[in-house]
Amino acid sequence: MQVWSDVVRRQPRDWIAVDDDFLHWPAWCRDKYVRTHEHEGISDPAVESELRQRLALMCSAPAPEVKGLGS
Repeated sequence: MQVWSDVVRRQPRDWIAVDDDFLHWPAWCRDKYVRTHEHEGISDPAVESELRQRLALMCSAPAPEVKGLGS
C-alpha cells in the first residue's frame, strides 16, 4: 500500500515494486510488480532474471520531452 500510494502522490515517470505479497496489489499497478520468492527473496534465479529485465527496460526507455526546454 505504501508503494502504490506514493506512486499516486508523486507520479514518477516509471517505477518497479518488489514484494512477496501479491494478493494486495491493485490491478492497475501489477505490470510494475515483481513478486519475490517467499524464502529466497530476490536471490531466486527467476526473480533476479525478471528484475534485471524490468530494470533494463526501464533504464532504456527514453525520457519524456519537457515543454519549454531545448530548442
